[in-house]
Amino acid sequence: WDVKKVQTPQGEIDWVQAYKDVDTLLLDLCRREEPPFAVCLDTTTTLKEICLNYVRTINSTPLGKTELQHYNYAKEHLERFLRRFMMIKAVRVVCCHLSTDKDEVTGRIYTAPDVPGQLARDLPSKFANVLLAQASGVKEARRWCFLTTGDDRTGARTAKILPPVVPADLGIVLGKKEPPSPGGKGK
Repeated sequence: WDVKKVQTPQGEIDWVQAYKDVDTLLLDLCRREEPPFAVCLDTTTTLKEICLNYVRTINSTPLGKTELQHYNYAKEHLERFLRRFMMIKAVRVVCCHLSTDKDEVTGRIYTAPDVPGQLARDLPSKFANVLLAQASGVKEARRWCFLTTGDDRTGARTAKILPPVVPADLGIVLGKKEPPSPGGKGK
């Protein structure tokens, strides 16, 4: 499912229909007797955008006139979607962009998912594996990898012992494939 394919007759994204589609899809996945092996939410940024624009649209709020209450309502919708996503009986993967924040009490700088409020701190605790995807190289030769261990800023971790950097392959993280041996290609 792709939000960009949900359009009004004028060719704009139909945010109300996109919201309803996500709601229906998540509910369907939760109710399935035989759910898929894995479900990927790519990304929370898109889901956050759907929720905010849904709230703006149903309240007839034009761009540039979004107020704090709209963000608060959108956060509630996002939290509801994520709670429902967590109820799916499958391997769940959530891709998040990161934001860098500063703890006002300790002054410590940390990275967290780019989602509103306390949800940024709570979301990683819902998962056994928290990975950071890192790219290297130029566009044509870009290679991705997962960082599996974090420092006090990132919080990356895995449920099983893995090398600190592995190829961007969820099969390795989920134990379906062996990580490459140092200097080798893996299995």
